[in-house]
Amino acid sequence: MSSRNLRPGGWAEFQEFEPRAYCDDNTMPPDFCMVRFFEAVTSALRERLGWDVLVVDHLEADLRGLGFVNVQRRAYRVPIGLWPRDPKRRDHAALFQEVLSEMLEGLLVKPMADGAPGLTREQVIELFQEVRRAMASRRVHSYLYAHFVIAQKPPA
Repeated sequence: MSSRNLRPGGWAEFQEFEPRAYCDDNTMPPDFCMVRFFEAVTSALRERLGWDVLVVDHLEADLRGLGFVNVQRRAYRVPIGLWPRDPKRRDHAALFQEVLSEMLEGLLVKPMADGAPGLTREQVIELFQEVRRAMASRRVHSYLYAHFVIAQKPPA
């Protein structure tokens, strides 16, 4: 992360999904497939590609450490599954479902082609099938957060 291509006073925006499933109404079982999915993907991307998928946990501090000012974060709930009654939120869920479906295909090519830490390829395929079913379900009222972080390069 560098600000050399940003003019003094210019703004940068970062958009990150937080790969954790939340639920407010106890409809999410403790062994919910999305929890296992996010854990498997986070581990695989970290161990096999060196990616920090949980960058959102320290992004604001990192930006401040680089000298950015006016660092602000907004977090929005994105439904996992088609459970929302509100049509706009259901549209958000459908868009996330589409993004995740495409992501699943890519993950099976790399980095999870041979499985994931603690999972065989067959177990990963089975987990992905559970994820697809969960995304079409209305029973579990889970969500994740999409974070929007903005930061300003100090004026000259």
